[in-house]
Amino acid sequence: YNAGAEKSLLEITRNFKKIEPVFVHIYSGNALKTDFLENGITVHSLNVHGPWNLKLAQKKLKEIYDLEQPDLVHATLFRAEIITRRLKKSYPAIPLINSFVSDSYSKEKFKNSNFLRKLKGVVIQEWSRYTGSRVDCFISNSETIKLSMCKALKVPSHKVKVSYRGRDIEKLSCGANMEMSNIFLEEYDLQDKTILINVGRLIETKGQKDIVEIMPDLLLGHPETVLLIAGEGNKRKELEILIEEKGLQDNIILLGNRSDVPQLLALSDVFVFPTYLEGLPGALIEAMISETVICCSNIPVNLECVDETSAVIFEVGNKDDMLKKLYFTMSNLANLQGRSHMAFEIASEKFNIKLISQAYEDFYMDAMKTQINKTKDK
Repeated sequence: YNAGAEKSLLEITRNFKKIEPVFVHIYSGNALKTDFLENGITVHSLNVHGPWNLKLAQKKLKEIYDLEQPDLVHATLFRAEIITRRLKKSYPAIPLINSFVSDSYSKEKFKNSNFLRKLKGVVIQEWSRYTGSRVDCFISNSETIKLSMCKALKVPSHKVKVSYRGRDIEKLSCGANMEMSNIFLEEYDLQDKTILINVGRLIETKGQKDIVEIMPDLLLGHPETVLLIAGEGNKRKELEILIEEKGLQDNIILLGNRSDVPQLLALSDVFVFPTYLEGLPGALIEAMISETVICCSNIPVNLECVDETSAVIFEVGNKDDMLKKLYFTMSNLANLQGRSHMAFEIASEKFNIKLISQAYEDFYMDAMKTQINKTKDK
């Protein structure tokens, strides 16, 4: 309930002017509920126990349908989507929208998985493909994900609208709070250091291990460098061991989850992003807004956000190329400020939350009008 998709939807719906949003979280966990309520958004907590108790979840969600009488239903993430597809038979007149938020069935995601995990992925893919015909339309958070998911689930491209997840440009571009920045720099003894920062879950596909492995070579040319990694995940212990093996305890700091990422970006010199797999990279977009110099992998979804005019790009998974491009970046920080400004301009146009909220509202209104016209035709 506190993942990126839900946070993005909160940012989008809090700016609605025509539509009254109502959120339902089906399973236990309400970490974001207070945030929704503080923004005047109704939240229903079903608190269904067990990850696959679909029958009970469907029964409880049906009660919410009957209570709220929705004009449109938008479900995000697999279990919620399956449940709303089951209910579509009982409520055929209510437009049903689902989301494509990640490359759920890519080879990269399952590359190092065991047989059972791969089998589960195939079963879920076939399940989603079979029930997808009940969905009236989909929203994808990037063109890259649209292409991949349409192919994986055999969804006609005309049923999918691309709408990026946005950010509050004004809020995130306010710059660093100097007092807080000085406290942070003193706490970690980072004065006069060149600061690299990575933001993301500590999981294999985010590529933090690649950065750690090239750090000894990077330090040969830039000995006053410190890497901050903000995020948590199942690879933390592995990273800690690798950092210790390479003697990098003074040069790499695992910060864990942070609520002050915009501040950290503002005081950092380079945002390094070696990710192998993304839906829409929110951390990259926030780095664009902060005007931090960006050095990132060349996966297609990253290249929907930046290019060689707004970032330094390296080949994904190629540690030699990443080292070369990071070395270049750190040696030319002053000359790369133009690219950072260009990244900010791109983010202001493509990822402005106010414009995206308006696009979502317009899309919902069109979907409801289309459904009304279909009903009249019948």
